[in-house]
Amino acid sequence: SSDLFLAWRTFSREAPVFPIGQIINGGCTTDLAADVIAAYDAPFPDDTFKAGARIFPSLVPASADDPARADQVEAWKVIGAFHRPWLCAFSDSDPITRGGEKAFLRSVPGAEGLEHVTIAGGGHFLQEDRGPELAQVMVDFIARVDDHAVARRRTRDHEAVLLERGHRTRLDYDHAVILAISRECVGRRHR
Repeated sequence: SSDLFLAWRTFSREAPVFPIGQIINGGCTTDLAADVIAAYDAPFPDDTFKAGARIFPSLVPASADDPARADQVEAWKVIGAFHRPWLCAFSDSDPITRGGEKAFLRSVPGAEGLEHVTIAGGGHFLQEDRGPELAQVMVDFIARVDDHAVARRRTRDHEAVLLERGHRTRLDYDHAVILAISRECVGRRHR
């Protein structure tokens, strides 16, 4: 919720002690091992190294008149023009970002028509709570995207042949391309 996020922003700026490893642990649904918490603390030997971590939450605009809003609007313009494959993988147990995938799925052209997941039991730091599951989601996504890329490359190769064979109208050409892709996909399933 936005109240939780505003509380987090205030804490990150004002807390006298800012224990990075414990903060990461608190954003998980599982307890991290002591050595993992120590690893998160390692880059920050004292508070002077934590300026970036402390200010980062304030870079997310919380209102229409927030100074960070203009940069956020520009970032969404770039994201909104991203046509390459885009994977949304969110957790179901993060009170801060729960439902946040909807904005990406609605705004990113590269997300359209692709499978997206909500991983059960993960918190804000999904990679810590459900690392192997998240990794498998990513591996599967890359494999699906690669299959589509191979089919597109083969379609471009077919394109030259189809034009040589007299498919002169757009409808003839589109129909021939659809048939070529279908044959490729069916053939791939039977290999």
